[in-house]
Amino acid sequence: MAIHIGLNRVDPDAYAGWDGALEFCENDALSMREITDSLGYEVQQLLSEDATVGAVFGAIQEAASSLEPGDICVVTYAGHGGQLQDISADEPDSLDETWNLFDREVLDDEIHVALSAFAAGVRVLVLSDSCNSGTVVRKRDGRSVRARGTPTVIQRAVLAKHRGLYEEIRAKTPSREDVGVDASVILISGCQDDQSSMEVDGHGVFTAALLEVWNGGGFRGDYPELHHAILGRMPPDQEPNYLTIGDPLRGFEEQVPFSINALTGNDSGPEGGTADTAHGGKVKLYQIVELSPEELEDLKLHRDDDMEGPNPRGPHNDHGVHHDHDYGGAHHDHDHTNPGGQHTHSHPQ
Repeated sequence: MAIHIGLNRVDPDAYAGWDGALEFCENDALSMREITDSLGYEVQQLLSEDATVGAVFGAIQEAASSLEPGDICVVTYAGHGGQLQDISADEPDSLDETWNLFDREVLDDEIHVALSAFAAGVRVLVLSDSCNSGTVVRKRDGRSVRARGTPTVIQRAVLAKHRGLYEEIRAKTPSREDVGVDASVILISGCQDDQSSMEVDGHGVFTAALLEVWNGGGFRGDYPELHHAILGRMPPDQEPNYLTIGDPLRGFEEQVPFSINALTGNDSGPEGGTADTAHGGKVKLYQIVELSPEELEDLKLHRDDDMEGPNPRGPHNDHGVHHDHDYGGAHHDHDHTNPGGQHTHSHPQ
């Protein structure tokens, strides 16, 4: 199953009047769909106004509910990434990384919880052509290129206007320490945390490089080799990141990218010793990502009181637990022994 998300704009009412205009994210989603269509995937496509929180997490929940060990889910995202002030104080940089869906920003912990719904033995590939910061437009080789990152002034305005909403979402969303991922997940994102994912000439720069490497299906390497080949086609100020989380399946990273065929024989077992499964159980996504109309109305009526009240996840501090997850293009240290089952790789160019 494949889910392709591309947003050329967002709802200004949800983003303090900002429409987040981009040109080529929908085109990226359509191009990625062409890859999965050609390989026989069942596909869901969510573009701009259709890429709401409910639609995106509903599609992921549907995939998680239907896929069995040996199956694969591909999720591609092209759009703005963001960084909201860390309301819960669980991020070392005091920022929550986000995807900017049409009707609100989605916190990185919400994405982690979504991934936790997949069963052990399921392969998940996430490709994110977005970033968390950056000026809106730059010049590169004489061409205007646009960054897929939410300007800081907009992030501050969003939090000022909708703080009660994001406090409620944060309070309802378990942290990554409380939710283990049993599936085997590979994530390749468009840039490092101090860089910007750019778009120019019809595509995101990352997506364009991926399509060139993929060569209409001519690429026959594995996932690390795909990452390495993409790196070789990127400008020096945009280096895609490679990350694995969950319970790694032996042989998954060595498959040709997007392969539907299940791993077999000695290549089908877990590598073992890295998954964080201590907390057990699956989380119902709709209890986390959606608020009822009554709750939303209550937040609007009492937002000022909420802003003045105590944080339900504890007081803010600057010494939160370090996390090595990022779904918008952050760099992560290489660590194969951490309790969260996270792996990162840096492939030399």
